[in-house]
Amino acid sequence: MTELPDVKQKILVKINEEKENIIDLLRNMVQIPSVVGDEKAVQEFMAKKFEEMGLTVDKWVPDYDELKTHPGFASPNTTFENRPNVVGVLKGTGGGRSLILNGHMDVVSPYDESLWEQAPWSAAIVGNRMYGRGSSDMKGGVAAMTMAVDCIKKAGVQLKGDVIIESVIEEEAGGVGTLACVVRGYKADAALITEPTVVEEGGVPMVCPAQGGSMWFKVHVQGKSAHAGLRYEGISAVEKAFKICNALWDLEKFRNAKLKHPLYQRYEIPLPLNIGILNSGVWPSSVPEEATIQCRIGVAPGESIESVRTQVKDYVQKFAELDSWLVDHPPKVEFFGGTWIPTELPLDHPFVKIVINSYSKVFNQEPELAGTPWGADGGLLVHHGDTPVVIFGPGDMRVIHFPNEYIELDKLIAATKVIALAILDWCGYIT
Repeated sequence: MTELPDVKQKILVKINEEKENIIDLLRNMVQIPSVVGDEKAVQEFMAKKFEEMGLTVDKWVPDYDELKTHPGFASPNTTFENRPNVVGVLKGTGGGRSLILNGHMDVVSPYDESLWEQAPWSAAIVGNRMYGRGSSDMKGGVAAMTMAVDCIKKAGVQLKGDVIIESVIEEEAGGVGTLACVVRGYKADAALITEPTVVEEGGVPMVCPAQGGSMWFKVHVQGKSAHAGLRYEGISAVEKAFKICNALWDLEKFRNAKLKHPLYQRYEIPLPLNIGILNSGVWPSSVPEEATIQCRIGVAPGESIESVRTQVKDYVQKFAELDSWLVDHPPKVEFFGGTWIPTELPLDHPFVKIVINSYSKVFNQEPELAGTPWGADGGLLVHHGDTPVVIFGPGDMRVIHFPNEYIELDKLIAATKVIALAILDWCGYIT
C-alpha cells in the first residue's frame, strides 16, 4: 500500500484492529433472516448498532399513502407495516461535503435450502468465505460502510461533512425504502451504494459510475380450450407463449446489438431480458386457454423507462401480427411491480475521482470502471434526490440469488478501507 498521511494511516490501522468486529457484524446480520417483506428484526438490529456508534438514529415505517403517488414509486405492496427504514447520521463539524451511504437489508428467498452446502442463515465461515443469504447482496456492503464510519469515530477523527447511513427495505422489489428516505428529506452532495461489484472468479470489486435500470412486465396470452384427446381442436396458450418468448429474446439481441456504451463492453449481455415465470393451464388433460409470461428487462443509462416500455409493447404487437390467432386475440403487455431507474455519473465527477483514488491506495492498482447491468436504488437518489451516485461494494454478483451465496472476507475488509478513505476525502476532516 502506498504511503498515506498520518490520519488516513491511522484509520487503516484501526480497520485492521477491528477486522474481527467487522466480520462479527456481518455474521450477526446474515444470521437474522430478512427476506423481502420481513426486514423488521434486522432493521431493529441496525438501529441498535447505530445507537451504539453514537449516531442520531431515525427509524420509521414508510407510509404507502404518502408514497403511492410519487413518480418514483414502484412496489407490489400496499402497506409496509412492521418494515422500518433505519437511518444513522454522523453530523460533521461544518464546512465539508455531505455523503449518503446506502444499502438494503432485504434479501431474496433462499428457496430450496437442501441445495445449500452451508445453511442459508448460518453465516458459516469456510476459509476466506462467509456463506449465507444476503452475505454478498448486500449485507456485506452494509457491514463495510457501517464499520468504515465506526472506525473513523473510534480513531477519534472528526469529519467536516455529514455522513448519512441508510439501511433500507425493499430494494429487491422496487426501491421503496430508498424512495422513502428521499421523501423524508435525506439528500447529500454524493452517495455511495455498496451493492456487490465483483463479477469474476478471484476478481476485485469494480467501481461503477453507471447503473443500469430494469423493470418487470407480464405478457398475457389467450388460447382456446379443448379436451387433450382432441387438442388439435384447441389453441394452446402455452405454444403461443413459447413463440412470444422467442420473440422477446430476439428483442434482447436487437437491443444489445445497438448498445455501444464504453462502460458495458465487458458484459456478454449488458441489457438482459429475463423470462422468469411462465404460468399456464389448470388441468393436464385440457388445452390451456391462457398463459402469463413474467419478465425482467434491462434499461441502459440514457434510456427512459417509458421509451423501453413502448419498445416492448410495439415489439410484442408486431410479432402478434404475424400469427393469425394472435391477430384476433392480441397478447396484452402489463408493466408491474419493480422498476429501477438507470443513471450515470461522468467519469470526471469529483466523487468518482475520490473513489478511484481511495481504491488505488488500498488495492495498489487502478480499478476497473464499469456500469452495472442490474438495477439498484441509485436512480432514485439521482433523479428524485438530486444526489449523484457511485456503486462500489465487496460482494460477488456471480453468487447472489441462488444457493451457496458467499462473500470473500478479505474483500470485505478491503472495501471497508476504500469506503473509509473516500469518506475522509469527500467529507473532509479536522487534522
